[in-house]
Amino acid sequence: MNRYRSIIGYINYIAFLVLLCAMPYAFQFIRFFGLVWAVSWLLELRFLNKEFIQITKSRMFVAVGFGIWVLWNVISIFWADNKTMAWDTIQRDIYLLIIPIIMIFGVNEYYDWKQCVKVLVIGCIISIGVYLFTNYWLLNLEYVHNKHVATRVNIDWLHLEDFTMNMKHRLHYTSLMCLAILGISTLFVQRQTNFKQTILYCFAIVALLLGIYWTSSRAAILNIGFIATITALWIWTRKAIRSIGQKVVMVIAVALILVIGIVCFYKFYPRNANISISYINNLPDGVTPPCEPRLAIWNSALEAPQDYSLYGLGIGNSYDYMQSKYIAHGWEAYYTYHYSTHSQLLATWIELGFAAMVLWLLFWLTMPFVFHGKQRYWLACISAVCLTNMATDLFLGSVEGIVFTLVAFVLFDVFSRPFPSVVRPKP
Repeated sequence: MNRYRSIIGYINYIAFLVLLCAMPYAFQFIRFFGLVWAVSWLLELRFLNKEFIQITKSRMFVAVGFGIWVLWNVISIFWADNKTMAWDTIQRDIYLLIIPIIMIFGVNEYYDWKQCVKVLVIGCIISIGVYLFTNYWLLNLEYVHNKHVATRVNIDWLHLEDFTMNMKHRLHYTSLMCLAILGISTLFVQRQTNFKQTILYCFAIVALLLGIYWTSSRAAILNIGFIATITALWIWTRKAIRSIGQKVVMVIAVALILVIGIVCFYKFYPRNANISISYINNLPDGVTPPCEPRLAIWNSALEAPQDYSLYGLGIGNSYDYMQSKYIAHGWEAYYTYHYSTHSQLLATWIELGFAAMVLWLLFWLTMPFVFHGKQRYWLACISAVCLTNMATDLFLGSVEGIVFTLVAFVLFDVFSRPFPSVVRPKP
């Protein structure tokens, strides 16, 4: 039995590493390797051995939170008008139940935190090269720019082509690069790198930041700012840094980086169109708002919150509700391309009611504070990334978003172990 578990455990770890490499690419790869990982975890039979159970108040908070979220989604199908859409959404969201299982039973001893970070970083950097080559040489960037993008979005694109139109949605892709940067920063603050490794990781961060910039993802820039701020706050509170001078230097450096970053974000970053709510409200019916759809979508969704605030319209039914809004306003382009709410939090409000949205938001905000030390730091960064993504897009409305969240919590389980990693047995 031990021999069997050892072999399956090693296969499970290899499947996870392959999943980390596959996540920057199409969701078909993610779904396949994610299934291989999940099946191999089940075949380990960890849930049959009491010694693997990790029941603490902190872990149970996370497990119960995700469990209630999925249960609430399932219950809402009873009052959903579009049962087909509701059922399709539930089939996807049900995979979030893997997170409570991982929080209780964990993953095997083959998982190595530093190795996982290296694989994720290398995989993301390789994917940047793949997308650069594919977009610039194989797909002919100029043709894609002139024919596919300019007709839909009136923006001067000077950077890497929109992955939404080609291979990978920028939100999910850059979230992985933010996770890789978080992994590197964690190695730094845990002092798990030597001088040569530090230099290499610094170059890796530059490459990842360039990849984020080329994708024109605004949420990713915000996520990097949150990670930098949380990292600075965590370093500030560590007993290892006692010198007031060092703390002052750190605060000044972080403040300068954030100020410069904000100025550059608004002055030079692509896709920052100057559109205001008042401008959208003054548009006549039948005229689709140009450039940025989110302000128009959110404004139209909040025109009549009494339609859904009590208990919502049912899981998955925010799509139909928004389509009716687009038709009412005469926004043909939004209706034709089936635009969603572009906000997971807003979709939760429409589908499950205001109370569910508030509780889901509070769950993510309070989750880091039920843990301590480095676990709080890691979860604070993950919560910031996920909340930014859920505020600005339908983050959990796809396989990529759910698998990203699952992978983040698997890494959290591995990260919770003491550094350096324990000696792993060979299969």
